[in-house]
Amino acid sequence: MSVSGALPHLAAVATVVALLLAPACSSGDKEVSIPSGTGFAIGQPLILYHDTLENAIVAEAFDRSEAYTLQFKDDSAEQGDSVVNVDCADDGSQAAYVIANGLEDRLLIAGSEGSKTIDLPGGIRGFHWAPDGRRIAVATVDPNTSEFRIMTVDTASGQTELLTSGKGLANWPRWSPDGGAIAYDAFDGSTNQVFVVRPGEGEPEKLTNRESGAFYPDWSSNSEIIFGSQTENGGQLYEVALSGAERTLTTSDVDKTFPRSSPDRSRIAFVGTIVPPQISTRPLVRHNVGVYTAAADGTGEELFTDLAKDAWLIGWCMGGDWLQTHWGRR
Repeated sequence: MSVSGALPHLAAVATVVALLLAPACSSGDKEVSIPSGTGFAIGQPLILYHDTLENAIVAEAFDRSEAYTLQFKDDSAEQGDSVVNVDCADDGSQAAYVIANGLEDRLLIAGSEGSKTIDLPGGIRGFHWAPDGRRIAVATVDPNTSEFRIMTVDTASGQTELLTSGKGLANWPRWSPDGGAIAYDAFDGSTNQVFVVRPGEGEPEKLTNRESGAFYPDWSSNSEIIFGSQTENGGQLYEVALSGAERTLTTSDVDKTFPRSSPDRSRIAFVGTIVPPQISTRPLVRHNVGVYTAAADGTGEELFTDLAKDAWLIGWCMGGDWLQTHWGRR
């Protein structure tokens, strides 16, 4: 397992969570999975996070009634493969996994009807299913040229469409709820800011211009985007409208980053800490961080995971058939 990045503060940290893949199943090593038709967590919002203490990727119901652990065993797994990210189709039918091995990453799409692999050049810096389930937005970086690309991938054919590219890093593209636009953060020559691109409609639009940068955007509605940024009070969460108008969502002493809206946009999950985070170098892991939740307006902050887990948020998924493949009940 590896987690990359440094932590001078939380707001500007590029995160990768990794779980080494297990070998493919043999006749004496049967994967424990969720039986089809059990209805476990169907239609429930789940929070996905990396539990550093147990070296596990966990999907836990927001009401804590159910929890599942990734038990990845796939015939296509190769030596050195790691799962570094997970996302799910809005209808809960399929999940997609970023599999890393060296400098090249690939997407694995899996559901109850089987799986497929899509090879992509370079390293994947984040991805997100479109609301219609037919495309995935992906940010990649070429390790040789340090050029980023924001593209869409057709989940049926594997064909890609380049939306924009540039020098530096771009991260975590996120579809708007109506599927008409994609938000992401990218280097503007000074630091990363929030941009929006509309597939088929020309050049990206820059929404923020903050001295300390703006990171990890996600949509709170079709016209507002939440993001994290550093302040004198540590990392806090903000919301920017498509017009460029900003407002502050949080001001507490919890240092925050990586906000993610729930499927119904009623809540936010984010990574936070109440003490300066520390880093171990062998192995490189973060300490004293956890997953928090709050209402969509930033009020009512609550710790969702024990800080001892050093949990790092992956995102939200709706429970569904994707739990039948590669996951076991916790």
